[in-house]
Amino acid sequence: MSLLYNIFFKISRYKIDEKTEEDSFAITTNITAIIVILLNIFYGLIGYFTFDSLVVLGIYMLYVIAYIFVIYLNSIKLYTTAKYITVIMAYFNVLSGSLIYGAKSGAEWYFYLGAILPFIIFSLKKTKDLLISVFLVVPFYILNQYLYNFIEPFEIEENILIMLYYSVFFSLLASIVGVIYIMRKTFIKFKNQIEKSKKELAKLNKNIQDNINYALLIQSAILPHEDIIDKFFDDNFIFWRPKDTIGGDIYFIKELNDDEILVMVIDGAGHGVSGAFVTMLVKAIENQIIELIHSKNLKPNPAEIMRYFNKNLKIMLRQFDKNSKSNVGFDGGILYYNKKTQDIIFSGAKTDLYLIDDNSNLEIIKGDRKSVGFKRAKLEQKYTAHAIRAKKGLKLYLSTDGIFDQEGALDQFYGKKRFEKFLLKNNRLDMPTQKSLLVDSINTYKAQNEQNDDITAIGLKI
Repeated sequence: MSLLYNIFFKISRYKIDEKTEEDSFAITTNITAIIVILLNIFYGLIGYFTFDSLVVLGIYMLYVIAYIFVIYLNSIKLYTTAKYITVIMAYFNVLSGSLIYGAKSGAEWYFYLGAILPFIIFSLKKTKDLLISVFLVVPFYILNQYLYNFIEPFEIEENILIMLYYSVFFSLLASIVGVIYIMRKTFIKFKNQIEKSKKELAKLNKNIQDNINYALLIQSAILPHEDIIDKFFDDNFIFWRPKDTIGGDIYFIKELNDDEILVMVIDGAGHGVSGAFVTMLVKAIENQIIELIHSKNLKPNPAEIMRYFNKNLKIMLRQFDKNSKSNVGFDGGILYYNKKTQDIIFSGAKTDLYLIDDNSNLEIIKGDRKSVGFKRAKLEQKYTAHAIRAKKGLKLYLSTDGIFDQEGALDQFYGKKRFEKFLLKNNRLDMPTQKSLLVDSINTYKAQNEQNDDITAIGLKI
């Protein structure tokens, strides 16, 4: 008994927030309680007038009081308690009726009604409560069959039996209709919730996309005008395609004076929004670099520029602190060209420079195997400057790894070798045509696959 008391106590302390769907299920519990109250009054009166038994009437009136108590519990929002009492009292109710009126009365059918009852008063989300309530019918049914051996039911006249059969039939019918109604109501509610969620997600997605599109305007605004590069290279192409609307790839073209130009291709960590943030940090440092070059405080040497990028990015993000959580940086290549002296200087951070002369000979200038920024890079990291003598017809190509890392139909990467073969095959064509063919080559290779990474490639001809 103490165990039952503890269980009941815990259940009675359990309250459901009034804002949940339990409020609607409380209504079905109350309706069920009212129907069962009427059935108990009916069976109690039959017992009293047929058998002249106040005991039978008293038993059923006790059940009436119990179900009135259920309605009271719902009114004070003790929903779970009300449901469990409804189910348990219903099983006791059926057991009593079956023993009083006997198997001939059809009272045993109410055990099937008892198995249906939890589906009417419990939410389908309350799986545990639902299963416990359903399986409680088994011990009551077994007890009922056992007690038949010891208790003799009242003898019932045929006309009374017919009335009892009708009551059983209509009770079961009402239960089935109730289950169908609740399932339909639940389905409609879930459907409405899904529709509401879809609308909210669509609105949220629109807001996010609007913000990203606005961010694209900002990121596009910091990209250089391509007519600058035309002053130094008559034949050229720029291929910039973020994986998402915005990305971590960026390129800068800075005209230092009438003879000197800097071309930078940057592959920032990540893509999408996070990558775009990196490009804005890089742009801020790039502005400092150009000011320092103009004020003669920094040489326009790509290796020195790369070193400045690395040091200031790490300081800006506090990467010198071992506890820093910011592990951000970039790979890239910087190209300096002086058209008066025909000097070219290149420095790369995990980025190579591809050179093809007028005889279609390919030379690859390897960049350092060190990134710019990131926690693993040294604060005073040094980079290599590669001096190149410009010749008429020399073609130069810089690319981020977005092309090389593109997956194809066979889950293989586009790769550097394929890119090199492309350059050797098409380098004699004009640069805009090369760009068009490169775009076609990548699109054909990736087939139905998504673009893996941001892509940036620049082609220049001396």
